[in-house]
Amino acid sequence: DPVLQADQRVVLPKRAKTISMLRLDATVCTVAHQPGKRPVDYLKMCEPALWGSINRAWVIQPNGEIKDHGVASWNTQAQDELAPGALLWAPTRGSGWSQAASMLMAQFLATQDYSTIVSLKNGPQGSQGPHGLQRTQGAQTNLPWLNADPFTAPGQPPRDAIWTSNNWGMIGLMQTPSARFAKAGEVRFNLSRIYPYLRYNVFVQPFDSLEVGFRYTDIKNRAYGEAALSGDQTYKDKSIDFRVRLLEETAHLPQVALGMVDFGGTGLFSSEFVVANKRFGNLDWSLGVGWGNMGSSGNIGNPFSLVTKRFDTRGGTSAQGGSPNTTAFFRGPAALFGGLQYHTPWPNWVLKAEYEGNNYQRQPLSNNQSQRTPLNVGLVHRYHPALDISLGVERGNAIMLGFTLHTSVAKLHAPKVSDLPTPG
Repeated sequence: DPVLQADQRVVLPKRAKTISMLRLDATVCTVAHQPGKRPVDYLKMCEPALWGSINRAWVIQPNGEIKDHGVASWNTQAQDELAPGALLWAPTRGSGWSQAASMLMAQFLATQDYSTIVSLKNGPQGSQGPHGLQRTQGAQTNLPWLNADPFTAPGQPPRDAIWTSNNWGMIGLMQTPSARFAKAGEVRFNLSRIYPYLRYNVFVQPFDSLEVGFRYTDIKNRAYGEAALSGDQTYKDKSIDFRVRLLEETAHLPQVALGMVDFGGTGLFSSEFVVANKRFGNLDWSLGVGWGNMGSSGNIGNPFSLVTKRFDTRGGTSAQGGSPNTTAFFRGPAALFGGLQYHTPWPNWVLKAEYEGNNYQRQPLSNNQSQRTPLNVGLVHRYHPALDISLGVERGNAIMLGFTLHTSVAKLHAPKVSDLPTPG
Protein backbone atom coordinates (compact mmCIF):
# COMPACT_ATOMS: atom_id res chain seq x y z
CA ASP A 1 0.00 0.00 0.00
CA PRO A 2 2.39 2.71 -1.21
CA VAL A 3 2.24 6.36 -0.14
CA LEU A 4 0.87 8.51 -2.95
CA GLN A 5 2.89 11.39 -4.33
CA ALA A 6 1.43 14.80 -5.08
CA ASP A 7 1.19 14.14 -8.83
CA GLN A 8 -0.45 10.71 -8.45
CA ARG A 9 -4.13 9.85 -8.30
CA VAL A 10 -6.30 6.85 -7.47
CA VAL A 11 -8.50 5.43 -10.22
CA LEU A 12 -11.30 3.04 -9.28
CA PRO A 13 -12.27 1.03 -12.38
CA LYS A 14 -15.92 0.58 -13.12
CA ARG A 15 -17.12 -2.80 -12.01
CA ALA A 16 -20.03 -4.62 -13.51
CA LYS A 17 -23.07 -4.97 -11.31
CA THR A 18 -24.32 -7.97 -13.19
CA ILE A 19 -23.80 -11.73 -13.48
CA SER A 20 -23.54 -13.24 -16.95
CA MET A 21 -23.95 -16.75 -18.25
CA LEU A 22 -22.40 -17.90 -21.50
CA ARG A 23 -24.87 -20.17 -23.27
CA LEU A 24 -24.22 -23.01 -25.70
CA ASP A 25 -25.77 -21.02 -28.56
CA ALA A 26 -23.15 -18.24 -28.15
CA THR A 27 -25.57 -15.85 -26.47
CA VAL A 28 -24.93 -14.25 -23.12
CA CYS A 29 -27.60 -13.98 -20.46
CA THR A 30 -27.07 -10.98 -18.18
CA VAL A 31 -28.93 -10.48 -14.90
CA ALA A 32 -28.46 -8.10 -12.00
CA HIS A 33 -26.16 -9.27 -9.23
CA GLN A 34 -28.06 -10.22 -6.08
CA PRO A 35 -26.27 -10.63 -2.73
CA GLY A 36 -26.47 -14.14 -1.31
CA LYS A 37 -27.38 -15.82 -4.59
CA ARG A 38 -25.49 -18.95 -5.66
CA PRO A 39 -24.78 -20.37 -9.15
CA VAL A 40 -27.94 -22.49 -9.17
CA ASP A 41 -30.04 -19.37 -8.53
CA TYR A 42 -28.63 -17.62 -11.60
CA LEU A 43 -29.08 -20.77 -13.68
CA LYS A 44 -32.79 -20.69 -12.85
CA MET A 45 -32.94 -17.06 -13.98
CA CYS A 46 -31.06 -17.56 -17.25
CA GLU A 47 -32.26 -21.05 -18.18
CA PRO A 48 -35.74 -21.44 -16.64
CA ALA A 49 -36.54 -24.37 -18.93
CA LEU A 50 -33.13 -26.07 -18.92
CA TRP A 51 -31.55 -25.56 -15.50
CA GLY A 52 -32.82 -28.97 -14.35
CA SER A 53 -30.73 -30.64 -17.07
CA ILE A 54 -27.44 -29.06 -15.94
CA ASN A 55 -25.10 -31.19 -13.81
CA ARG A 56 -22.22 -28.82 -13.09
CA ALA A 57 -21.56 -25.09 -13.32
CA TRP A 58 -18.16 -23.42 -13.73
CA VAL A 59 -17.81 -20.03 -12.06
CA ILE A 60 -15.20 -17.55 -13.30
CA GLN A 61 -14.88 -14.80 -10.69
CA PRO A 62 -13.72 -11.31 -11.74
CA ASN A 63 -10.25 -12.02 -10.28
CA GLY A 64 -9.85 -15.07 -12.54
CA GLU A 65 -10.53 -17.68 -9.87
CA ILE A 66 -12.32 -20.77 -11.21
CA LYS A 67 -14.48 -23.23 -9.30
CA ASP A 68 -16.94 -25.86 -10.47
CA HIS A 69 -19.95 -26.97 -8.44
CA GLY A 70 -22.46 -29.77 -8.65
CA VAL A 71 -25.86 -28.11 -9.16
CA ALA A 72 -28.22 -31.04 -9.88
CA SER A 73 -30.31 -32.72 -7.19
CA TRP A 74 -28.09 -35.82 -7.30
CA ASN A 75 -24.74 -34.02 -6.89
CA THR A 76 -25.56 -30.71 -5.17
CA GLN A 77 -22.56 -29.16 -3.43
CA ALA A 78 -21.91 -26.11 -1.33
CA GLN A 79 -21.54 -23.18 -3.73
CA ASP A 80 -19.65 -19.92 -3.47
CA GLU A 81 -21.51 -16.65 -3.82
CA LEU A 82 -20.76 -14.92 -7.11
CA ALA A 83 -19.05 -11.54 -7.06
CA PRO A 84 -20.42 -8.74 -9.27
CA GLY A 85 -19.04 -9.24 -12.77
CA ALA A 86 -18.67 -13.04 -12.49
CA LEU A 87 -19.27 -15.29 -15.48
CA LEU A 88 -21.01 -18.70 -15.55
CA TRP A 89 -20.41 -21.59 -17.91
CA ALA A 90 -22.85 -24.50 -17.47
CA PRO A 91 -23.44 -26.83 -20.45
CA THR A 92 -26.47 -29.09 -20.29
CA ARG A 93 -26.38 -32.88 -20.12
CA GLY A 94 -26.03 -34.44 -23.52
CA SER A 95 -24.42 -31.34 -25.04
CA GLY A 96 -21.17 -33.21 -25.65
CA TRP A 97 -19.11 -31.08 -23.26
CA SER A 98 -17.06 -33.26 -20.92
CA GLN A 99 -15.88 -31.98 -17.55
CA ALA A 100 -12.33 -31.73 -18.86
CA ALA A 101 -13.44 -29.71 -21.90
CA SER A 102 -15.59 -27.43 -19.74
CA MET A 103 -12.66 -26.77 -17.44
CA LEU A 104 -10.56 -25.81 -20.44
CA MET A 105 -13.30 -23.45 -21.56
CA ALA A 106 -13.44 -21.87 -18.09
CA GLN A 107 -9.66 -21.51 -18.00
CA PHE A 108 -9.75 -19.81 -21.39
CA LEU A 109 -12.47 -17.40 -20.28
CA ALA A 110 -10.48 -16.59 -17.14
CA THR A 111 -7.57 -15.36 -19.27
CA GLN A 112 -9.76 -13.02 -21.32
CA ASP A 113 -10.94 -9.52 -20.62
CA TYR A 114 -14.44 -10.88 -20.33
CA SER A 115 -15.70 -7.68 -18.79
CA THR A 116 -16.48 -6.80 -22.41
CA ILE A 117 -18.41 -10.03 -22.70
CA VAL A 118 -20.28 -9.29 -19.50
CA SER A 119 -21.23 -5.73 -20.45
CA LEU A 120 -21.29 -6.26 -24.21
CA LYS A 121 -20.36 -2.58 -24.42
CA ASN A 122 -23.60 -1.80 -22.58
CA GLY A 123 -25.48 -2.48 -25.76
CA PRO A 124 -29.24 -2.97 -25.73
CA GLN A 125 -30.87 -6.36 -25.58
CA GLY A 126 -30.16 -8.32 -28.75
CA SER A 127 -27.09 -6.22 -29.66
CA GLN A 128 -23.98 -7.96 -30.86
CA GLY A 129 -20.90 -7.99 -28.66
CA PRO A 130 -17.36 -9.34 -29.13
CA HIS A 131 -16.91 -12.68 -30.91
CA GLY A 132 -20.47 -12.45 -32.22
CA LEU A 133 -22.03 -12.93 -28.78
CA GLN A 134 -25.61 -11.76 -28.44
CA ARG A 135 -26.86 -10.00 -25.31
CA THR A 136 -30.14 -11.29 -23.83
CA GLN A 137 -31.96 -10.52 -20.63
CA GLY A 138 -32.36 -13.23 -18.04
CA ALA A 139 -35.85 -14.42 -17.21
CA GLN A 140 -37.38 -13.54 -13.87
CA THR A 141 -38.19 -16.56 -11.73
CA ASN A 142 -40.93 -15.44 -9.39
CA LEU A 143 -43.09 -18.50 -10.00
CA PRO A 144 -43.11 -20.79 -6.91
CA TRP A 145 -43.15 -23.98 -8.96
CA LEU A 146 -40.02 -22.93 -10.82
CA ASN A 147 -37.96 -22.18 -7.72
CA ALA A 148 -39.27 -25.11 -5.71
CA ASP A 149 -37.09 -28.16 -5.07
CA PRO A 150 -39.13 -30.96 -3.42
CA PHE A 151 -36.00 -32.41 -1.81
CA THR A 152 -34.55 -29.19 -0.38
CA ALA A 153 -35.93 -27.00 2.39
CA PRO A 154 -37.24 -23.62 1.14
CA GLY A 155 -34.57 -20.93 1.24
CA GLN A 156 -31.84 -23.41 2.07
CA PRO A 157 -28.50 -22.72 0.34
CA PRO A 158 -26.83 -25.57 -1.56
CA ARG A 159 -24.58 -27.70 0.64
CA ASP A 160 -22.37 -30.76 0.56
CA ALA A 161 -23.80 -34.14 1.47
CA ILE A 162 -22.61 -35.73 4.72
CA TRP A 163 -21.47 -39.36 4.57
CA THR A 164 -20.96 -41.02 7.97
CA SER A 165 -19.87 -44.39 9.36
CA ASN A 166 -22.16 -47.28 10.20
CA ASN A 167 -21.70 -49.65 13.18
CA TRP A 168 -18.98 -51.50 11.32
CA GLY A 169 -16.90 -48.40 10.57
CA MET A 170 -17.54 -48.24 6.83
CA ILE A 171 -19.63 -45.48 5.32
CA GLY A 172 -23.27 -46.48 5.42
CA LEU A 173 -26.44 -46.30 7.48
CA MET A 174 -26.37 -48.33 10.71
CA GLN A 175 -25.93 -52.06 10.18
CA THR A 176 -25.91 -51.75 6.41
CA PRO A 177 -23.24 -50.29 4.09
CA SER A 178 -23.79 -47.83 1.27
CA ALA A 179 -22.09 -47.08 -2.05
CA ARG A 180 -20.89 -43.69 -0.80
CA PHE A 181 -17.19 -42.95 -0.32
CA ALA A 182 -15.18 -40.29 1.45
CA LYS A 183 -12.54 -38.31 -0.42
CA ALA A 184 -9.14 -39.89 -0.97
CA GLY A 185 -6.89 -39.43 2.04
CA GLU A 186 -9.55 -39.70 4.76
CA VAL A 187 -8.76 -41.76 7.87
CA ARG A 188 -11.50 -42.75 10.36
CA PHE A 189 -11.51 -44.30 13.82
CA ASN A 190 -14.94 -45.55 14.82
CA LEU A 191 -16.19 -47.00 18.11
CA SER A 192 -19.70 -48.50 18.26
CA ARG A 193 -21.50 -50.24 21.10
CA ILE A 194 -24.67 -52.32 20.82
CA TYR A 195 -24.97 -55.23 23.20
CA PRO A 196 -23.33 -57.66 23.14
CA TYR A 197 -20.84 -56.17 20.62
CA LEU A 198 -18.23 -53.49 21.10
CA ARG A 199 -16.44 -52.72 17.83
CA TYR A 200 -13.24 -50.75 17.24
CA ASN A 201 -12.92 -49.86 13.55
CA VAL A 202 -10.10 -48.16 11.65
CA PHE A 203 -10.74 -47.27 7.98
CA VAL A 204 -8.65 -45.50 5.37
CA GLN A 205 -9.52 -44.14 1.93
CA PRO A 206 -6.38 -44.52 -0.24
CA PHE A 207 -8.30 -43.69 -3.43
CA ASP A 208 -11.64 -42.07 -4.21
CA SER A 209 -13.06 -45.46 -5.18
CA LEU A 210 -11.47 -47.74 -2.54
CA GLU A 211 -12.02 -48.07 1.21
CA VAL A 212 -10.07 -50.52 3.40
CA GLY A 213 -10.59 -51.19 7.09
CA PHE A 214 -9.54 -53.22 10.12
CA ARG A 215 -11.89 -54.20 12.95
CA TYR A 216 -11.50 -55.51 16.48
CA THR A 217 -14.74 -56.90 17.94
CA ASP A 218 -15.23 -57.53 21.65
CA ILE A 219 -18.13 -59.92 22.32
CA LYS A 220 -19.11 -59.06 25.87
CA ASN A 221 -21.20 -62.14 26.70
CA ARG A 222 -18.77 -64.82 25.49
CA ALA A 223 -15.57 -65.94 27.20
CA TYR A 224 -12.32 -65.99 25.28
CA GLY A 225 -11.61 -69.58 26.25
CA GLU A 226 -11.53 -71.83 29.27
CA ALA A 227 -12.23 -69.81 32.40
CA ALA A 228 -9.20 -71.32 34.15
CA LEU A 229 -6.93 -69.95 31.42
CA SER A 230 -8.63 -66.73 30.28
CA GLY A 231 -10.15 -65.53 33.53
CA ASP A 232 -12.60 -62.70 32.82
CA GLN A 233 -11.31 -62.16 29.28
CA THR A 234 -14.18 -61.80 26.78
CA TYR A 235 -14.09 -63.16 23.25
CA LYS A 236 -12.16 -61.08 20.70
CA ASP A 237 -12.36 -61.24 16.92
CA LYS A 238 -10.28 -59.48 14.24
CA SER A 239 -11.30 -58.82 10.66
CA ILE A 240 -10.34 -56.93 7.49
CA ASP A 241 -12.86 -55.27 5.14
CA PHE A 242 -12.85 -53.47 1.84
CA ARG A 243 -15.25 -51.69 -0.51
CA VAL A 244 -14.67 -50.70 -4.12
CA ARG A 245 -16.77 -48.45 -6.34
CA LEU A 246 -17.99 -50.17 -9.50
CA LEU A 247 -20.07 -47.37 -10.99
CA GLU A 248 -20.05 -43.64 -10.32
CA GLU A 249 -23.39 -41.87 -9.96
CA THR A 250 -24.80 -39.88 -12.85
CA ALA A 251 -28.06 -38.04 -13.41
CA HIS A 252 -29.80 -41.29 -14.36
CA LEU A 253 -27.66 -44.09 -12.90
CA PRO A 254 -27.00 -44.89 -9.22
CA GLN A 255 -23.61 -45.25 -7.62
CA VAL A 256 -22.73 -48.94 -7.17
CA ALA A 257 -20.17 -50.55 -4.87
CA LEU A 258 -19.02 -54.07 -4.01
CA GLY A 259 -17.56 -54.97 -0.65
CA MET A 260 -16.49 -57.72 1.70
CA VAL A 261 -16.63 -57.82 5.49
CA ASP A 262 -14.20 -60.02 7.44
CA PHE A 263 -12.78 -61.52 4.27
CA GLY A 264 -9.28 -61.82 5.78
CA GLY A 265 -10.10 -62.68 9.39
CA THR A 266 -11.72 -65.66 11.09
CA GLY A 267 -14.83 -65.19 8.96
CA LEU A 268 -16.99 -65.11 12.08
CA PHE A 269 -18.97 -62.14 10.72
CA SER A 270 -18.03 -62.56 7.06
CA SER A 271 -20.32 -60.92 4.51
CA GLU A 272 -20.26 -59.92 0.87
CA PHE A 273 -22.51 -57.30 -0.64
CA VAL A 274 -23.38 -55.23 -3.68
CA VAL A 275 -25.17 -51.96 -2.98
CA ALA A 276 -26.47 -49.00 -5.02
CA ASN A 277 -27.21 -45.43 -3.93
CA LYS A 278 -29.16 -42.60 -5.56
CA ARG A 279 -29.36 -39.09 -4.18
CA PHE A 280 -32.21 -36.61 -4.50
CA GLY A 281 -31.20 -33.40 -2.77
CA ASN A 282 -31.23 -34.04 0.97
CA LEU A 283 -32.42 -37.64 0.53
CA ASP A 284 -30.06 -40.50 -0.24
CA TRP A 285 -31.54 -43.94 -0.94
CA SER A 286 -29.68 -47.24 -0.81
CA LEU A 287 -30.59 -50.75 -1.91
CA GLY A 288 -28.37 -53.81 -1.87
CA VAL A 289 -28.06 -57.56 -1.59
CA GLY A 290 -25.87 -59.27 1.00
CA TRP A 291 -24.51 -62.72 1.68
CA GLY A 292 -23.14 -64.29 4.86
CA ASN A 293 -23.91 -62.55 8.13
CA MET A 294 -25.44 -59.63 6.25
CA GLY A 295 -27.78 -61.93 4.31
CA SER A 296 -28.57 -64.54 6.94
CA SER A 297 -32.32 -63.81 6.91
CA GLY A 298 -32.45 -65.31 3.40
CA ASN A 299 -35.33 -63.09 2.30
CA ILE A 300 -34.41 -63.79 -1.35
CA GLY A 301 -32.82 -66.71 -3.13
CA ASN A 302 -29.12 -66.60 -3.88
CA PRO A 303 -28.93 -65.19 -7.43
CA PHE A 304 -25.71 -67.12 -8.11
CA SER A 305 -27.57 -70.40 -7.55
CA LEU A 306 -28.98 -69.88 -11.04
CA VAL A 307 -25.46 -70.57 -12.30
CA THR A 308 -24.64 -73.54 -10.07
CA LYS A 309 -26.19 -75.07 -6.97
CA ARG A 310 -22.81 -75.00 -5.24
CA PHE A 311 -23.63 -71.42 -4.22
CA ASP A 312 -26.45 -72.75 -2.01
CA THR A 313 -23.96 -73.85 0.65
CA ARG A 314 -21.60 -71.52 2.49
CA GLY A 315 -18.21 -72.67 3.77
CA GLY A 316 -17.31 -72.53 7.45
CA THR A 317 -15.17 -70.12 9.46
CA SER A 318 -11.50 -70.32 10.38
CA ALA A 319 -10.41 -70.61 14.00
CA GLN A 320 -7.22 -68.64 13.39
CA GLY A 321 -8.04 -66.45 10.40
CA GLY A 322 -5.41 -64.71 8.33
CA SER A 323 -6.40 -66.08 4.93
CA PRO A 324 -9.53 -65.53 2.81
CA ASN A 325 -12.10 -68.32 2.95
CA THR A 326 -12.95 -68.50 -0.74
CA THR A 327 -15.41 -71.37 -0.19
CA ALA A 328 -17.74 -68.90 1.50
CA PHE A 329 -17.71 -65.94 -0.89
CA PHE A 330 -21.19 -65.11 -2.23
CA ARG A 331 -22.52 -68.47 -1.07
CA GLY A 332 -25.40 -69.47 1.16
CA PRO A 333 -28.51 -67.43 1.97
CA ALA A 334 -28.89 -63.94 0.48
CA ALA A 335 -30.99 -61.00 1.58
CA LEU A 336 -32.06 -57.60 0.36
CA PHE A 337 -31.27 -54.59 2.51
CA GLY A 338 -31.69 -50.86 2.06
CA GLY A 339 -32.59 -47.60 3.62
CA LEU A 340 -32.72 -43.84 3.55
CA GLN A 341 -30.55 -41.02 4.86
CA TYR A 342 -32.02 -37.56 5.32
CA HIS A 343 -29.82 -34.48 5.74
CA THR A 344 -32.02 -32.34 7.96
CA PRO A 345 -32.41 -28.54 7.61
CA TRP A 346 -29.99 -28.30 10.54
CA PRO A 347 -26.59 -28.55 8.78
CA ASN A 348 -24.90 -31.03 11.14
CA TRP A 349 -27.76 -33.47 11.77
CA VAL A 350 -28.51 -36.60 9.72
CA LEU A 351 -31.43 -39.02 10.17
CA LYS A 352 -31.09 -42.65 9.11
CA ALA A 353 -33.58 -45.48 8.64
CA GLU A 354 -32.85 -48.92 7.25
CA TYR A 355 -34.10 -52.44 6.66
CA GLU A 356 -31.38 -54.99 7.35
CA GLY A 357 -31.00 -58.56 6.11
CA ASN A 358 -29.39 -60.06 9.22
CA ASN A 359 -31.12 -62.88 11.11
CA TYR A 360 -30.17 -62.53 14.78
CA GLN A 361 -31.23 -66.11 15.45
CA ARG A 362 -28.20 -67.23 13.44
CA GLN A 363 -25.46 -65.27 15.20
CA PRO A 364 -21.90 -66.61 15.46
CA LEU A 365 -20.94 -68.59 18.60
CA SER A 366 -24.65 -69.43 19.05
CA ASN A 367 -24.99 -65.90 20.45
CA ASN A 368 -28.53 -65.40 19.21
CA GLN A 369 -30.31 -62.13 20.00
CA SER A 370 -33.97 -61.22 20.07
CA GLN A 371 -35.13 -59.05 17.17
CA ARG A 372 -38.53 -57.41 17.19
CA THR A 373 -38.11 -55.83 13.78
CA PRO A 374 -35.50 -55.64 10.98
CA LEU A 375 -36.06 -51.86 10.87
CA ASN A 376 -33.43 -49.64 12.51
CA VAL A 377 -33.49 -45.88 13.02
CA GLY A 378 -30.73 -43.53 14.09
CA LEU A 379 -29.46 -39.97 14.35
CA VAL A 380 -25.96 -38.66 13.64
CA HIS A 381 -24.67 -35.31 14.86
CA ARG A 382 -21.49 -33.85 13.38
CA TYR A 383 -20.49 -32.25 16.66
CA HIS A 384 -17.17 -31.07 15.19
CA PRO A 385 -15.73 -31.24 11.66
CA ALA A 386 -13.67 -34.19 12.91
CA LEU A 387 -16.18 -35.85 15.28
CA ASP A 388 -19.50 -37.60 14.63
CA ILE A 389 -21.78 -38.90 17.40
CA SER A 390 -24.35 -41.59 16.55
CA LEU A 391 -27.37 -42.81 18.50
CA GLY A 392 -29.93 -45.33 17.34
CA VAL A 393 -32.43 -48.08 18.07
CA GLU A 394 -31.72 -51.42 16.40
CA ARG A 395 -33.51 -54.76 16.37
CA GLY A 396 -36.44 -52.89 17.93
CA ASN A 397 -35.04 -53.43 21.43
CA ALA A 398 -31.35 -52.39 21.56
CA ILE A 399 -29.66 -48.99 21.87
CA MET A 400 -26.63 -48.23 19.72
CA LEU A 401 -24.07 -45.56 20.56
CA GLY A 402 -21.15 -44.66 18.31
CA PHE A 403 -18.31 -42.16 17.94
CA THR A 404 -16.25 -41.47 14.83
CA LEU A 405 -13.06 -39.43 14.60
CA HIS A 406 -12.08 -38.59 11.04
CA THR A 407 -9.57 -36.42 9.25
CA SER A 408 -7.85 -36.16 5.88
CA VAL A 409 -4.16 -36.97 5.78
CA ALA A 410 -4.11 -35.39 2.32
CA LYS A 411 -4.40 -32.02 4.07
CA LEU A 412 -1.66 -32.67 6.62
CA HIS A 413 1.66 -31.00 6.09
CA ALA A 414 4.81 -30.20 8.01
CA PRO A 415 6.68 -26.92 7.67
CA LYS A 416 10.11 -27.17 6.12
CA VAL A 417 12.79 -25.81 8.39
CA SER A 418 15.87 -24.37 6.76
CA ASP A 419 19.14 -26.19 7.35
CA LEU A 420 21.61 -24.67 9.74
CA PRO A 421 24.30 -22.50 8.13
CA THR A 422 27.34 -24.39 6.95
CA PRO A 423 30.17 -23.93 9.48
CA GLY A 424 32.83 -21.52 8.24
